[in-house]
Amino acid sequence: MLLKATARAIEKTLNLALYFQQQNQYQVNIRTGTVTTVDDIVEDSEGALSPENMSMEEDIREPSVEPKLPETQIRKTSAIEVAITLR
Repeated sequence: MLLKATARAIEKTLNLALYFQQQNQYQVNIRTGTVTTVDDIVEDSEGALSPENMSMEEDIREPSVEPKLPETQIRKTSAIEVAITLR
């Protein structure tokens, strides 16, 4: 069995690995690494800059052009891979 996990799932995956490691009939191999992830950025229904976030001073001036948000964001995150096999 091969388990891969990132973020909050790492702790749960390590708990499973420890459980199987305590069983005599299984061999457990653990590898850590980094993976590249792509986040899609979606503007909410109110828009990225809502009127609640603007100060009174900004309200009086002429409307400015809102900054354009990127559509995607690429980042790196920690990952773990657990291989569980029969001995």
